[in-house]
Amino acid sequence: MTALPRGGVAVGAGVARCLGVPLEVLVTRKIGHPDEPEVGLGAIAEGGDPVFDPRMLDQVRLRPDDLAGVVASERAELTRRVAVYRGGLPPPDFAGRHVIVVDDGLATGVT
Repeated sequence: MTALPRGGVAVGAGVARCLGVPLEVLVTRKIGHPDEPEVGLGAIAEGGDPVFDPRMLDQVRLRPDDLAGVVASERAELTRRVAVYRGGLPPPDFAGRHVIVVDDGLATGVT
């Protein structure tokens, strides 16, 4: 079981308790539109490159390069949150495991 902070951790903890499985935390950050941060255009996770939603980028007429500043800010926040949520420990290893991902909401699904 893995949860996405912030709200997913509270929800995931309850689900993990009910299932009797350990809870892992995977830190991700939404890459929002520069003028409308709540509009998800992509996401970034620990140790990974940004992933973008090509349809959303087409709709708002932006390219990944146009979001370099947003990506840099979100990468910095991601690093900070990894330190807070896991004390700098490495991300969970999900190889060969079944994983349930819990978040507290769904808007675009890109995170």
